[in-house]
Amino acid sequence: MTSSSSSPSLQCRLQCGDTNHDDGTSSSSSSSAVVYDFRPDAHKKSAFWLGQQQHKADDPPSQQLYSMAHPAQAVLFSDSAPWAVGGFQLVSNARSVKVYLTTTTTTSSATTSTTQKMTKEDYLTTVKGLPVVATSSSSSRNDTASIQLFKAMCVIPGGVRPVVQVRLEFEQLGLAPSSNKNNNEETPTTLMKLQWIKLTARMVTQTKPQPPQPQQQQQQQQQQMMQAM
Repeated sequence: MTSSSSSPSLQCRLQCGDTNHDDGTSSSSSSSAVVYDFRPDAHKKSAFWLGQQQHKADDPPSQQLYSMAHPAQAVLFSDSAPWAVGGFQLVSNARSVKVYLTTTTTTSSATTSTTQKMTKEDYLTTVKGLPVVATSSSSSRNDTASIQLFKAMCVIPGGVRPVVQVRLEFEQLGLAPSSNKNNNEETPTTLMKLQWIKLTARMVTQTKPQPPQPQQQQQQQQQQMMQAM
């Protein structure tokens, strides 16, 4: 579901193929893309969640899954304001995730005295997922017991980086048990399953510089007079 608030927010667009929610509440079998809102963390300013229902550190994570036809990708973006990304964690049935960053660069022309903004997407890295060990509480749930999930983590080199969007390509989906109860073999799956994403990011607020106070103006004038002598 998309945001109806006028305040800036971070969103995730799951796309490529049929995309739906496993419980059917937000499904659209004929749609190629569905947008979901990230939820700000209640305790950390720079953390945003998608699909995570934890209220305490020891609470089990949500077993609700988002599904989309493979090949699949998730595009993380802001609906209105500039933002910067520091990294992410996610749990899905993909063994690896390719990370692409879209950034904006400004070029200036000395001959025409004009500036031009250019948007470019660059490949950053491929992160490998580690198998998630199912707990007794999660193994009793039908939606996650039938697939192998992997946890992938990425930290942006050099620290928080201003971006337009982050694109995640899910690769090498794990195997799923055979639908035949008499067959113990695993079979390839054609659906990408996403359990949750934790995004480390911050919104970039553009503030107008405050006019100098009278005392500051006097100090600046004194400094200019000293420099002129």
